[in-house]
Amino acid sequence: MAEPDITFTLNGRTLTAHKGETVLAAALRAGIHIPHFCYHKYLSIVGQCRACLVEVLDAGNGRAIPKLQTSCSTPVAEGMKVSSGNERVLAAHESVFEFLLKNHPLDCPVCDQGGECPLQDQTMAYARALSRTHEVRRTYPPKEINPYIRPDMNRCVHCTCCIRFSQEIDGGGEFGWANRGDRTEVGIFADLPLSSIVSGNVIDICPVGALTDEKYRFTARVWEMEDAEGPCTLCSVGCRQRVWTMDGEIKRVTAGENPAVNDTWICDVGRFGWSAVHGLERIRQPMIREGGALRPASWEEAFGEAARRFAALAERGGGAAIAGLGGAWGANEDALQFGAFVRTVLGSNHLDCRVHPRDIAQSEAQRAAFGAVGGFGSIKRIGRAKTVLLVGADPFEEHPILALQARKAHREGATLISLHPRRIDLRVHSRMIHLTPLPGQEARVLRALARALADAGARVEGEGAEGYRAALAGADPAALCREAGADAEDLAAAARALGEGGAAILAGPGVRDSAAAAEAVNLANLLEAEILFAPAEPNMQGALDMGLHPEILPGGRPLSDAGAREACAAAWGRALPDAPGLSSEGILGSLAGKWEGKGEEGRVRALYLFGADPVGGRPDGARAALEAAEFVVLHASHTSASMAYADVVFPAPTLYEEEGTVTSLERRVQRLGRALRPALDMRVPEPWRVFAGIARAMERPMKGASLERIQRQAAQLAPDYADALARLPGEGALLRRSGRGALRPAELPPARGEEGGLRLVLSPALWLSGPFFSSAYHLWDMPGAALRLSPPDADRIGIGEGEEAEFELGGRTVRLPARVDATLPVGLAWAPEGTLRALGGEALSPGGAPDAGGVSIRVRAAARAGSEA
Repeated sequence: MAEPDITFTLNGRTLTAHKGETVLAAALRAGIHIPHFCYHKYLSIVGQCRACLVEVLDAGNGRAIPKLQTSCSTPVAEGMKVSSGNERVLAAHESVFEFLLKNHPLDCPVCDQGGECPLQDQTMAYARALSRTHEVRRTYPPKEINPYIRPDMNRCVHCTCCIRFSQEIDGGGEFGWANRGDRTEVGIFADLPLSSIVSGNVIDICPVGALTDEKYRFTARVWEMEDAEGPCTLCSVGCRQRVWTMDGEIKRVTAGENPAVNDTWICDVGRFGWSAVHGLERIRQPMIREGGALRPASWEEAFGEAARRFAALAERGGGAAIAGLGGAWGANEDALQFGAFVRTVLGSNHLDCRVHPRDIAQSEAQRAAFGAVGGFGSIKRIGRAKTVLLVGADPFEEHPILALQARKAHREGATLISLHPRRIDLRVHSRMIHLTPLPGQEARVLRALARALADAGARVEGEGAEGYRAALAGADPAALCREAGADAEDLAAAARALGEGGAAILAGPGVRDSAAAAEAVNLANLLEAEILFAPAEPNMQGALDMGLHPEILPGGRPLSDAGAREACAAAWGRALPDAPGLSSEGILGSLAGKWEGKGEEGRVRALYLFGADPVGGRPDGARAALEAAEFVVLHASHTSASMAYADVVFPAPTLYEEEGTVTSLERRVQRLGRALRPALDMRVPEPWRVFAGIARAMERPMKGASLERIQRQAAQLAPDYADALARLPGEGALLRRSGRGALRPAELPPARGEEGGLRLVLSPALWLSGPFFSSAYHLWDMPGAALRLSPPDADRIGIGEGEEAEFELGGRTVRLPARVDATLPVGLAWAPEGTLRALGGEALSPGGAPDAGGVSIRVRAAARAGSEA
C-alpha cells in the first residue's frame, strides 16, 4: 500500500510531497525553482554545491532550524514551513554564487553551454550583478579524455555529477577527484580511459560547460536551432531524445526524459549515430540497372520500371512469384502500407519483416506459447526486479539502456544472472552469476534451470503442463550442464536466486535457435515472470503488429481467419490472397531454387526489399538467393551489401525525417516528431508514397493517400492501437498483453563434444552492424570491428592486441584486427555480424547454413607466417 503524501508549506504555498522526498525535489515537481547544481533526480544526493540553501522556519515540530539547510538533502516533514526567498536566504545565494564564480572563467561568448547554462542563468537571477574578483583565476592544462567529450576543467564547479554518473549509473568509475585543496580537479584516471558506450550523458548533466560535445563544438548556438523530441530509432528500446537542427542539418542529439524507459539517459550510438543522415552512403535518387550498372532515373521512370517488371512476373507466375522482405526499419504506417502493397497490389502473402533467423525463432516461440508476439514484459520491470535473467544478451553492446536498467535493479539489491557463452560485463562486482554454456547449448541450461526450480517447489501448471512435467522428469541438471559446458554449482545458485520470486527475463540477440527461445518462454511461465525479447531492428515489434508476417494480418489476427481478410479487404479496397505465405527462410530458399512444388510452379522470382539487407543481415549471406532472383527492388536510405543485386533502387528517408509512430521492444507506441526534412537535392518521399506510386503505375491504386488515413486504417485493423493513435502521450502508450502462456517443451539440440581449433560466433554490435551505422561517420571513433580471441588462443596463434588476424569464411579471406578478450572461453572467437566498414562495406557472414553454435575457423597472423588455431 502506497504511503500517504505529506503536506508542507514553501514560501507560503501549501505543497504535497511523497514520503522521503526532499524539499528541492518536491519544489521542482511543483514548478517552484530553487537554485541548484549538484542535484540530479537520478543521482545520489551529496549536498555539496550549497546553492540550494533554504531556511526551515518550522521543522514540523514547532521549532525552526537555526542554520540554513540544503534543500536537496532535507526530507519533507508533515507541517514543515520552508522559505527559499527571504532576505537571509537570498544573501546566502549571492555568497554561494560569488564563491562558485571565484575561479570560473567568464568565457560565455565562446562556451558551447551558453544559452542553456544553469550557472549563467542562475547567476543572473540570484547573484550580484558585478564580480568583485580581481585575483588570477585557477587554471588547469588542457586535456583529452575521448573523441566525443571536450573537457575544460577551468569551468568546473565540482558538482560531481560526472563522478556520480560514472560510478552509480554507468558503473565504470572512470571519473574521480585528483589533488587537494584549491588544486582539486575532476578528471579521469590516467590508466582508465573513458570508453563507455553511455559516456556522453556527462555532457548533458554537466551544469557549467566543463564537459561539452566535441562533435557539436562551435557548430551552432542553442538559440539558433530548432529541436524535436521523440523516440530514438537506432535500436528497439525507444529512448526519449531531442534532435537539434539548423538550416536543414542535424547538429546534435541530447537525452530526453522518459522514466518508464530511459530515465534521462541515452547511449552514445543514439547521441552520435545521427551523422549517418548526412553520410556519403545515403541513397539520394532512384536508380535503374542497365548494362550491369545502376544509373540515375526519375521517380516516374523508376515507378514505371518496377510496375512493368512486377506485372510481367505476376502474369507469368501469379502474385506468389513476388515476395516482400523488411519493414522493421520503417515507421508503423510504412509497415502497414508495405503489407497492403504486397498483399493487395502484388497479390502475394510472401511477406516477412524478420530477415534474421533468430527473429523467426524468437517470434514463433512467443506465438506458440502466448498466441501473439510481444507485450509480455516491460523495461521498467527490469529496473525493479529482484532477479534479472539475461539470456543471450550483452546489453552494453546491443541495447545499452537495458544494461543501465539491469544495473538499476542491482543497486536496489537484485541478483543478475547471465546465460551467455561469454562472461558479459555489466560493471558490477557482486551478486552476478555467470552461466557460460557452449554456443548453441543455451536451451540445455534453461531446461536444467527449470528442473532445479521445479525440484525446489515451483508449480508446473497451465496449458501443456503435463507434457512439460514429463520433459522435466527426464532432465538431469548435472548431465545437462555437463553437455552444455556450464557449471552445475553456478546453475544451482542461479536457481536459488530465481526461486525467491520477482524475476524478469531479457532474451537478447544471442537467442538464435527455436529451442532456446522456447525454453526461455517456458521458464518465464514457470516463474510467472515478465519476459522481453530484444530484437536488433528498431521497429520489429511494430512491423509484426502491422502484419508483416506470412501468417499474421494487422492486429495479430491469423491469415486463415476469413473475417480478418475481409476486414483488410474493406480497409485496403482489394481482396487478399488466401494462400499461406512463406517466411524469409522460405522466400530466400525459393529464390535460390529450394522450394516445395513441382518444376518452376510456385517459385518466388522477384523480391521487394524495404529497408532490409539480407546479404549483410543474415548469417548465411543470402547471396545465392539474390543472384538467382529475376527482379529485385531495393528501397532503403543507405547503400548496403544487397544493393549489388538490385534492379531498381528507391531512396528512403531515415526515421529522423519521417512522421508517424514506432513501437519499441516492450510494445510501447511512440510518436515520431519529424526533426528534419530531406535535403532539397534529395526530395525523398515517405515510403508509403512510393508504394502508392508503383501501385498507380500498375493501375491498381491504393486507398491510403495520407498519413491520417493510414493511421485510421491501423486503428481499424489493429484495435489495441486505436487509443494510442488517438491520444498518444509524450512517454508513449504501453500496449501490454496479459495471460499465462502455454508450456511447450522444445527438442533440445544435439550436444557438441570437444572440438579442436576455434569456433566463430557472429553477433550484433550496435555501433557496427548494418549499413546505417557503417555510414555514421561520428561513430568511426568508437572501437572498430575486430576478431575477439581469448588470451590463451591469442598466445597460441602468436597474435597480439591490434595485430591483423586472417581467416577463411564463406569462401573468402577475411582480415580483421585482433582483440584479446578475457571474457571469452578458450576455443571461442567472436566478431560483429553484418555489413562492416572495416571490410569496405562488405558483409561478414560464414555462408552456407551455420547453426546457432557458430562455425569452425582457422586463424593466423596476417602480417607473418604463424601457427593456426
